[in-house]
Amino acid sequence: MKRKERWFSSIVLIVCVLPLIVVAFVQSFVESPFIFMDIATKEYYELDVYQINFVGLFCVVPFIILVIARTLRGRGLIADNFMVIVIATLVLSCVYVLVMMWIVYLTVSKMDVTVVFTKMDYISMVCTLLCIIFCVLSNFLPDLKPNPFFGVKNKRTMANSEIWTKVNGAAASALTYIFIVDAVFTAYASGIFAIFFLLGGIFLYYIWVPLFSRYAFNRFVKENPDVNLGFSDN
Repeated sequence: MKRKERWFSSIVLIVCVLPLIVVAFVQSFVESPFIFMDIATKEYYELDVYQINFVGLFCVVPFIILVIARTLRGRGLIADNFMVIVIATLVLSCVYVLVMMWIVYLTVSKMDVTVVFTKMDYISMVCTLLCIIFCVLSNFLPDLKPNPFFGVKNKRTMANSEIWTKVNGAAASALTYIFIVDAVFTAYASGIFAIFFLLGGIFLYYIWVPLFSRYAFNRFVKENPDVNLGFSDN
């Protein structure tokens, strides 16, 4: 995947899950009902907590479509149509985000504004923002050259630049997917539980790193038996 494609598609993935994140945050200071107005008929409808969460789950559709497209693009199975898919999912997600924001506006506009600031779960918000920041920063990994300071660095990745590139490229996608999903969990979690989910995402990533590093190293050694890497992984 090219750099522009990686950055653009990862940002669109974040946009895809924004409806669920917005719904989660609003529920920290709004229990029920949520207000929705049909623009065509000007009629108002009320949605309870379960209904608004069900509506939010529809964001999974463009998210899955884009994950599949990124996977196929990474394997070189699609090229020319990849950006078309990304733009299409972005448009779909933006429309969906606007709908959810409209529901939030209609609901919050009927409340005392001080309730929003006094009841909002700020710990959950900070943890969710950290997850999103991790997703964005992960896009720098494939562009890093072997170095002892930044990136996925261990004895296997530092043994060969090709292994470094492969592992850090895969880490960009792994970090993106782990923390986008984790952002949704931290948004729905409350207080200290959001911190646990954030730490859980970091722990999961650090489990993935040595496993994939070993896999990439062993595969490289198998495909290049004549290359001396200075140590054996067995």
